Parts: sequence; structure tokens; C-alpha cells
Amino acid sequence: MTSTILPLVIGGKDVQTTETFDVVNPGTGELVQKSSSAGVAEAVLAADAAAAAFPGWSGTHVNERRAILLKANGVLEARSEEIKTILQKETGCDAAWADINFASAAENLVYATSHIVNLEGRMPTVGNPCRQAMIAREPYGVVFSVVPWYV
Repeated sequence: MTSTILPLVIGGKDVQTTETFDVVNPGTGELVQKSSSAGVAEAVLAADAAAAAFPGWSGTHVNERRAILLKANGVLEARSEEIKTILQKETGCDAAWADINFASAAENLVYATSHIVNLEGRMPTVGNPCRQAMIAREPYGVVFSVVPWYV
């Protein structure tokens, strides 16, 4: 176990909270890490930070978004062994299950990266045969989610 408390990351900054929780390996009962705990105030800070970042991200050209996701994939792959070891300690899974979960996460990131430049939408039928319409998907905004098994 490391002696530091894992921070939350909100708006690109580490946020240390006074309330913490223990991350325990369910297979061994070993204390793996202490982590900052998020409450309502931190959730509001995170939602506000995401809302502030949204205009810049949604206005970023798709080629730049793709480059950012490719860089993230590179970081993920470069740290694969570290991430899989942490996954095993935090969940109590074996190496094979950590490999499967890591591969799934990496594949999802590659999938998102490869599809970010595709124009998607549909062409509905309109009343005037001389006109066309297209319904395109655009970034919607901030979505807040709570992972149920950490509540």
C-alpha cells in the first residue's frame, strides 16, 4: 500500500478531500489504498468543471479530438501492466480477468477514436421533394453518473 491518499481529479486538478475510504482487495482483505471520497460538493464541482470545458471540447475539430484520443490510447497501452496490476489488487480478480477487462477498455477507446471522424445521422423524408434534411448527432453536454457499486 502507498501512504498517500488518492485525490479526485476535477477540472484537471487534484482535489484532496478530508473524507476518505479504504480500497480493499476483496480476495485478500488487504488494504490497497486510501482514496478521497466525493460528496455532493465535489459532484457539483465536477459537473461545473465539465460544463465549463464543454464549449471548448464540442468546438474542437474532429481531427484534433481523434489525436487526443489516440494519445490517450498510447498512454493506456504504455501503462497496461501497471493498470492491470492495480485492477487485480482493487477487485481481487486474477490476471486473465484483468487482461480481458483491460483489452475491452482499450478496444472501446480505439473504437471511439476510429469513429470520431465519421459523419453520422439520418436523412428523413420531408414534405417538399425539392428539399432535404439531415439529422446529425452533436455533443449534448454534461452527463453526471454514479457507479453503483461504489455508492
